[in-house]
Amino acid sequence: MSSSAPAGRGGGARCEGGGEDSPRRDEETLVHPDCCGIVCAFITWFLVFYADFVVTFVMLLPSRSFWYAVINGVLFNSLAGAVPKGNATKKYVESLQLKPGEIIYKCAKCCSIKPERAHHC
Repeated sequence: MSSSAPAGRGGGARCEGGGEDSPRRDEETLVHPDCCGIVCAFITWFLVFYADFVVTFVMLLPSRSFWYAVINGVLFNSLAGAVPKGNATKKYVESLQLKPGEIIYKCAKCCSIKPERAHHC
């Protein structure tokens, strides 16, 4: 006896993992291998490395001071974009001297002040 129910309505063969309780295949993986995502990731990383190249080889190395180039190169490559962790304490928020009614948002994951529309800082 064969089932003639259309796929997706419960009568056909099940995909990997089987049961109703198992997560869907696309929820199991962190990376989805689609062409658009791969191209966007490649372009993003190309631009990051290109920015690093420009700062290092176009701006810093031609400078007159060797130590200026070394110190700024180290700072650019190690500290850029660092977000202080755990700065959403009551003491720190009070020190910001906010205007009355001004709202700040706190990240639940790392206890840091985050941008208004961000999911995570």
